[in-house]
Amino acid sequence: MGHGLSGRTLKIIAVSAMVADHFGSTVLRAFYRPLLENGMLLVTADTPRAVRLALFWEPVCGDVGRVAFPIFCFLLVEGFVHTKNAKKYALRLFAFALLSEIPYNLAFHGAIFYPGIQNVLFTLTIGLLTLMALRYLEERGEKLNTRGVALRILVTAAGGALAYLIRSEYVFLGVAAIAILYLLRGRRFWRLLACAAVLVIVSPWTLPAYVLLWFYDGRRGGGSKYFFYIFYPAHLLVLWAAAQYIVSLP
Repeated sequence: MGHGLSGRTLKIIAVSAMVADHFGSTVLRAFYRPLLENGMLLVTADTPRAVRLALFWEPVCGDVGRVAFPIFCFLLVEGFVHTKNAKKYALRLFAFALLSEIPYNLAFHGAIFYPGIQNVLFTLTIGLLTLMALRYLEERGEKLNTRGVALRILVTAAGGALAYLIRSEYVFLGVAAIAILYLLRGRRFWRLLACAAVLVIVSPWTLPAYVLLWFYDGRRGGGSKYFFYIFYPAHLLVLWAAAQYIVSLP
């Protein structure tokens, strides 16, 4: 222990990957957004070099960003296992999910209200509530027999259904990944393999995350627990402002 990656290091990696993803889908996309016609970009010999570069780097940033979510799921489970107050943890996460919704809508959809998809903090909140329900089953003494397994599946399915209903990012796959990481805790290889099998459906670029998670050494690593909560809506506002400026250029 102590010679691998701490929770703080993993969070820094995940946040960096997330920012790369969001930079691509906001700032880089702003370079060619005015050129879109009927949802299709017409690239000609006169297309500016900046637009061509944006078109090249945006999917690269998106692939890099896929690393972030599995790490956030893993750290959520670690936080839940070690927190002294799960209810307070869930309320804090939900509060920042609400706070982040307008910045999220502005950055990705150019509107204050957009019901089509909700930010990832809602998925994490629902995942955390699912973990609380799974722990309740354990505290009631529900063993891993037919009934116990069925109840765990039902709880996870309910969480996934809620994520799907509100259309939060990663929907039911995100909740399933979080539940798997919790239920298989203590079995490092199998929990990572099972989580990978779920999230690879989203993108094969989630797979590098599990190499990083394999080297997690159990240390929290210090740092403010509020940093990410504040950083998430703040960076979305900055990226939105930068994208608006680029679009406004002649």
